[in-house]
Amino acid sequence: MRFETIFPGWYGGRTPHIHMKVFAGGDEVHTGQVFFRPATFSAVYRQGVYASRGQQDTSNGDDSIYREAGSRAIVPLSRKGAKVSAGFAGTLAIGVNPY
Repeated sequence: MRFETIFPGWYGGRTPHIHMKVFAGGDEVHTGQVFFRPATFSAVYRQGVYASRGQQDTSNGDDSIYREAGSRAIVPLSRKGAKVSAGFAGTLAIGVNPY
């Protein structure tokens, strides 16, 4: 599956993340969150409309949900162009047992 999104903003007490749900045969088989490398959100939050909000107040290591998921839930991203504003692309394989 493929999807496109904007980079998430942040809110107090949580590290930046995206929620996801996986469905198989119409049934929800997984609910989770994906996270990002600190260097990525640091770079993004210095840009455009993100800059007025500043950097997040909670790191990955200080977020209880991230600590449960660990680094396997980090989406590795690469820049689509020379500038952060060109966007990022990433891939994360998620295996689920549909039954």
